[in-house]
Amino acid sequence: MPDAMDPTTRTEADRLRSLGYEPGLARNMGGFSSFAVSFSLISVLTGIFANFNFGYREVGGWIVASWAVVALGQYLVAGVMARLAIRFPIAGYGYQWAARLMGTHYGFFIGWLLLLQFVTGFPGICQTFAATLAPMTGLGHSDTTIRLLAVGVVLTITALHLSGIRWAARVNDLGVYAEMGGVALLILLLAGAWLLSGQASPLT
Repeated sequence: MPDAMDPTTRTEADRLRSLGYEPGLARNMGGFSSFAVSFSLISVLTGIFANFNFGYREVGGWIVASWAVVALGQYLVAGVMARLAIRFPIAGYGYQWAARLMGTHYGFFIGWLLLLQFVTGFPGICQTFAATLAPMTGLGHSDTTIRLLAVGVVLTITALHLSGIRWAARVNDLGVYAEMGGVALLILLLAGAWLLSGQASPLT
């Protein structure tokens, strides 16, 4: 009978060992936390609000149809990745999948590309956050101030992750709750303002 304190069952542990991977990752994140990590990484709502207006200005209502086509393609990609995650349930993401499907040399190449993606993308996001936060807090708009603030953001996030996955998950969960709740509230407020403006008309 599996140890009740062990986060993995014996079947899961044996499956990982058969793939040459010794179980060592504490599975402390629940379903919502796992969803929240991907939600934050992809930043779905940010992408929608940042890009929809641009697309609508360029192609009009057809932007909705184009997004539907892209959504279908993304569902297919998600299905493939879900199948790979089930087949190879080990840490390492694209490196592990590519190495086991195509060979270790190809996996090494994919691993480095993914590392470069995170190494360049993460500071870029912190820089954007700092550029938005600095004027709001009265710190100014100078490049030096924004860079120092961006470094502070990077160090804060690093310290949070070093404190443990549970704290990182809690903070991330709170951010996702705030984002989803804020967007829902904003939609309701805008819809109410539109209805009260007298410009609303039934769809025909």
